[in-house]
Amino acid sequence: MALKAVIFDMDETLLDWSRRSADRLQVRRMHLQKLYDHLAAGHSLPDIQTFGEIYMSVLSQRWTSIDPSEGKAPRYVDVLREVLHRLELPVDTLDFVHLQSLIVGFLQSGVTAFPDSKSVLKTLRAAGIRTGLLTNAPYPMSIRDVELQTLKLLDLLDVCMTAEDAGYRKPHPKAFKAVLLRLGVLADEAVFVGDDLQDDIKARSVRECVLCG
Repeated sequence: MALKAVIFDMDETLLDWSRRSADRLQVRRMHLQKLYDHLAAGHSLPDIQTFGEIYMSVLSQRWTSIDPSEGKAPRYVDVLREVLHRLELPVDTLDFVHLQSLIVGFLQSGVTAFPDSKSVLKTLRAAGIRTGLLTNAPYPMSIRDVELQTLKLLDLLDVCMTAEDAGYRKPHPKAFKAVLLRLGVLADEAVFVGDDLQDDIKARSVRECVLCG
């Protein structure tokens, strides 16, 4: 079959993190400040640094505890629910759809697109080949879209998904299948480009990865 789509990993494939210079605590504060301020207006909270540490602990624990054989990615709304439950907030009365919308995504200082990222995507689109993105981020793509938008890559991608969006993390076949369905192409008609031997290269092709499950 003819090639109809190329799906890319995001970090260290389209985006170069080698010169990242942002301070981790500052990044965490920027990521969570709107959520923290919203909750602090009506509830008693620890300082934002402690809030951030609890958030990162829950997020990391949920992500690292994924059963490799099942590959199911944790729902981000459930991560937020557990964080607020640990803080003894009335989780049953909170609007988690709204709370999730308060998490801020942004391009970190020093992170850039690789020099050929834009030209490769433009060349593929010009040839009539659809472009996709699948990243193992533990939160919705809406939080990461701003990075691609800032680097002028977002409009060159037909479909962008995180593991949270797909419901599964790479290299589980269902993660790739979710992107294929959104792109409207068969596994035989697509290839995946990535940098990680375990998550991106293990299956060697989208077709093999989808068929193995």
